[in-house]
Amino acid sequence: MKTKRSILRQLLVNILVPVLLIFSIVFYLTYQYNLDKVENDIAQQKKNIVEETRNLIEYYDFSMRTHEQSLIQRMHDASREIQFVLKNQNAKSVDLVNLQLSLGMDPEREDIYLIDRNLRIINTTFKPDLGLDFKKLNQTFIPFFNKIFETKTFKEDRFGLEIKTGKIKKYSYQTSFDGRHIIELGFYSKSADEFKQLLLSKIRSLNKRFEAIDRVELYLGVKEIVEISIKDPKLQSLPPMSGSGKKYHY
Repeated sequence: MKTKRSILRQLLVNILVPVLLIFSIVFYLTYQYNLDKVENDIAQQKKNIVEETRNLIEYYDFSMRTHEQSLIQRMHDASREIQFVLKNQNAKSVDLVNLQLSLGMDPEREDIYLIDRNLRIINTTFKPDLGLDFKKLNQTFIPFFNKIFETKTFKEDRFGLEIKTGKIKKYSYQTSFDGRHIIELGFYSKSADEFKQLLLSKIRSLNKRFEAIDRVELYLGVKEIVEISIKDPKLQSLPPMSGSGKKYHY
């Protein structure tokens, strides 16, 4: 009787051990396959997110630059007219509001600033900035404006965010004929604001379509000022749009 039980026990061991071993191997291989597939799917999804975001930013940058072209000539022509006015009038006392109207500028969206050699705004149509000292505001403005004084050529800058308002604004710079002042023009743009809102709306929609997103931080125009934050640390290294972070105005 004991012999029969021993034989039965041995048979069970001989059958169960291989079965359990095979089951364990199949389970491990299935688990590993599924794990690799999930990891590959996540990696591909993140790649798709980065690529789609890059495409959106590139399209946004192209649209903004195309729109800017329509403003550059107006800014250049207005700066030239102001140069002639300053040739005969004192920069500090010239009535820039009347000049602004005579040049056909929009008082609600287009401003004039006159900056002296000490890098202070001595006259402007935007009164809250009157007396602003760029040297105290940020040291990076010193070489920036000094170069404009040195080159004496018209310079237009890319759209950037105005820190005080958070609005998109385009600036241009031109020295006066006597080289004592810089004529700065600042133009808001409704179209630029609409481009920006469209981009942010598209970026925000990504987290509804891609559940793998943990965090995305997008900077437009001003370094360290986050325009939008969706979660995913690995997606924070998106390429900046052209001009991004280089211009932070007062």
